[in-house]
Amino acid sequence: MKKSVSIIAALGMLLLPVLVFAQPEMPKKPAQRPQTGGAEGQVRKSETRPSGNDRPVYYPRPAYYPPPVYPVQIPNSAGNSNVNASPGTDNVAEINRAKALNTIYEVMSEFRSPYQTFDIKDVTREFEIVGEKGFRIVFPELAFIDADGNVVLGEVEVKLTEYTSNTEFAEAGLTTLTTSGELLETGGMINLEASSGGKKVQLSPGKEVTIEVPDLKNQDGFRTFYGSGTDMITWSTEPNTTNTDSADRPFDGYTIKMLKSSQSINGNTAQFVIFKNWKPLDEYINENLKVSKDVKDQIKKDGIPFIYTIECNAMGKIKSVKPKYPEYSKNTLISEIQGQIKGLLMDAPPLALNDGNLENGKSYDLVFATAKNYISGNGPLFISAPLNNNPKETPTAKETNVNPNAENVSSFAMNSSQLTKINCDKFSGSASRDTQTFHFERADALVYIVFLEQRSLIQPKGSNGHYEMHKVPTGSLVRYVTIVYGDDGSIRMGTLEERTKNGKVEVPATSAFNAEALKAALSAP
Repeated sequence: MKKSVSIIAALGMLLLPVLVFAQPEMPKKPAQRPQTGGAEGQVRKSETRPSGNDRPVYYPRPAYYPPPVYPVQIPNSAGNSNVNASPGTDNVAEINRAKALNTIYEVMSEFRSPYQTFDIKDVTREFEIVGEKGFRIVFPELAFIDADGNVVLGEVEVKLTEYTSNTEFAEAGLTTLTTSGELLETGGMINLEASSGGKKVQLSPGKEVTIEVPDLKNQDGFRTFYGSGTDMITWSTEPNTTNTDSADRPFDGYTIKMLKSSQSINGNTAQFVIFKNWKPLDEYINENLKVSKDVKDQIKKDGIPFIYTIECNAMGKIKSVKPKYPEYSKNTLISEIQGQIKGLLMDAPPLALNDGNLENGKSYDLVFATAKNYISGNGPLFISAPLNNNPKETPTAKETNVNPNAENVSSFAMNSSQLTKINCDKFSGSASRDTQTFHFERADALVYIVFLEQRSLIQPKGSNGHYEMHKVPTGSLVRYVTIVYGDDGSIRMGTLEERTKNGKVEVPATSAFNAEALKAALSAP
């Protein structure tokens, strides 16, 4: 008996390498990215296909973001930036000013508005996020593309920062000026960012987000402005557009193609490829997909998407293909070739991901779309509301409770075609303009002009103790706020309320500087 067991064990050891090497070699599964910021974002509505207002609503996941520390480089006696170096007598004043400015920024960091993070589970459909201060942003279906113009599927992380107070504006370097120096009145500002697999993504060409701005009483004249600059943000009605289609090719009709897409898998961005030769799946399918002339002749524009959900077995072979939203696939352009698409996918060679393993039993989305016979750099231009039979309502000012912690809040809706710093603004309308100057002997300063009769905050530009502000509306009731830091490293604050007029403004800096005093000075009544 023991001899029989030994023989069987020996045969097993001989056959084991054969069994192992008979299996196709799949890519190693990447390690999962450690989660930061606490639990995942919460979804507060139905996870079914949205219809009308029945879309998933996401709230930010709990997280703690420590306030930033603003490093100010302090030169030493040799002219090098080194805080710990022993200063020479020739630049003691410069070092003192640098240390004082660092202290000012550290105090102002208490006013920082932290960003909020939302984990979006499915971006093939419309969804919305709600910020803690009441901003509600509605994203359209298939909203995102990556840096290479690929359609983004799977999970996406959206970051939102809401700015609603003068202290938050001042800390973030946000003014209420246009890029040409015109004064604006703000209804509130936000910053939007999105990423997939740790890589930044943007809105697809032709897509817009709808932003509902809370607590906006008088809504006449407000519109969307886009941020420009870094240290001091100004605003323009024109987004920072780029040419997304550099191909200069003649139009030669439409067809239906599988689009190149990226998936966020375990925190990494990946794409479907054919196992062994690593050919992209979309190239394989499009080479074999034959769209009849009759179907092509029915297509009048590109950007109509059709989404399929696939599942693969442990060997990477597609075992299931289903339309994700079958009610939107019936009696449509794709109906005649839907069987062909399913057959091509089911007959495709085993798949892999170029940056990780396919997970057995997990579903993945693929996107087909009507497109020109060539695909531009960023793919087809998706039409608005592609999967919804009901036309979208035109966004208008309306009464809605957008903040779950507030009642009867007046909300204003506007659109944005970019994920960036976005401002709900209107022009002040004043025709008269003054130039105001500020001067500080042997000192520098941060200077702010707080408008007391409208929601505006501007910051004069300058250096070496001299600052100027052009195009200031004449006769406006304002509060001048100065934070003066001198050669001796002292920090004093000054405030002055008066009507604006042309010329030099004298603001005595006699008050102690601290967070409470600065908050009170920057806050409008």
